[in-house]
Amino acid sequence: MRAVEIAHATGVDRRTVYRDLETLARNGVPLWQEAGRFGVERSAYLATVSLGVHEAMVLYLAANLFAAHTDNYQTLLAACLARLAAAFPEPASASVTHSAEAVKRRANDADHSATLEVIATAWAVQRLVRVWYWDAQYDVSVYLVMPTDIGDVYIVGMDSGSGKVCTFKLDWVQRAQLLDARCTLPADFDAAQFAAQAWQPVADDPMVEVVLRFSPAVAPVIKARRWHPSQKVVTFGDGSCQLTMQLSDLRDVRAWVLSWGAAVRVVAPPTLREDVAQEARRMAGLYPS
Repeated sequence: MRAVEIAHATGVDRRTVYRDLETLARNGVPLWQEAGRFGVERSAYLATVSLGVHEAMVLYLAANLFAAHTDNYQTLLAACLARLAAAFPEPASASVTHSAEAVKRRANDADHSATLEVIATAWAVQRLVRVWYWDAQYDVSVYLVMPTDIGDVYIVGMDSGSGKVCTFKLDWVQRAQLLDARCTLPADFDAAQFAAQAWQPVADDPMVEVVLRFSPAVAPVIKARRWHPSQKVVTFGDGSCQLTMQLSDLRDVRAWVLSWGAAVRVVAPPTLREDVAQEARRMAGLYPS
């Protein structure tokens, strides 16, 4: 609407309208201005959701669990928790607000919240997004945004250049830009299929069986969690266990395996086994006896 139209609709002077618009913008309301008209960016808001205390509690736990697994989205997580506090009565509301402030204090220069905001907007309004990923550039129709159990976030979408459905790890996106072109989510897209293929950057890559043998000391932790939808766990008489998963790209799982140190041994595939062994030898070389 034009300022004069807003003034007429609200019964105030036009100068008041300009002053109020300035106040709204200063307080973070996403206003746009074009050809003398003002508006609010629709993609910045979703429908109001009413939550019961039990539902709000589940979201509170989920947000805190995610925050504990990653340092990359603290700004957005803090904002979510601050809004969630309104669903709780006092004194619980004050505790949730305190959690939001604690998460916000952990925000750092590596925070990918701004990139995730662009991706989320592209997903919500069905527009192409340009991502700079490693040394390449892709124009992507976002089909799905999904987390993994170890705190990573992946974007599943159609790459316009190759025509393939690909999966991009958000941490490896240098930057993202919302494009004007529209896109459409295919009616036959199976979100569950791609959620089962976490830990891989390209959905069309062949699957590989990854077999890991964990020591008795950490076996209870491995058996207590669902690390991947394809996982199978076998327990042995000595208390150790074997975790088997069907994956494609091995870069992320390699880092995860190394994080367990000597508590895990790679059984298969041979390429991952040798890669981890070489890294272990390099690490040992840093600590000469």
